[in-house]
Amino acid sequence: MLLWNEELTVLNVLRLGIFKNGAWTVGNLLPNLGMAHAYNPQMLLAHQTVKLQDAGGNPLTQTRTILSVIWWEEAQYTQARYAPIFLDEVASASDVQVYDLPSILGNGGPTPSGGHPSGSYLYPTLQLEGIGGALLASFSDLAANKHYVIRITYPDNLGRPGPDNVTWQRRRIPVVGVAS
Repeated sequence: MLLWNEELTVLNVLRLGIFKNGAWTVGNLLPNLGMAHAYNPQMLLAHQTVKLQDAGGNPLTQTRTILSVIWWEEAQYTQARYAPIFLDEVASASDVQVYDLPSILGNGGPTPSGGHPSGSYLYPTLQLEGIGGALLASFSDLAANKHYVIRITYPDNLGRPGPDNVTWQRRRIPVVGVAS
């Protein structure tokens, strides 16, 4: 895995390269419109134990590997952004879903940075909560004028894989709670 900022004339692009099965796939993590700039990206690798069922309904336990990326982005709104990449599933770097962290909490809107030193908001971080695979993300929400630490997890009792299982369809959607 490689993560880098690619400087272009008007904007910079946060790029992610994943080497899998002998080939590289490269995708952008900046889908926002406008003159977007990404700052201070950080990656963290976590492992989560999940419960599944095979075709016969027998329970299985499996470990999945999640690469999480967090960064500060200045675009229409300046905010922390988060992207999970599920390395054990068939996917490419271009399939990555990106989340605006203030929006996950129900916040958002104009983000004036005046009056705040840049060091207070430009450096969102990730860390493991423990061995269970949960993450803690720390970031500033300029619209709410608050700093948050949130807990990010994913469903772990997935049931039988397939399109008729709602939990399976939601396996990549983060479950977020405010830690402080």
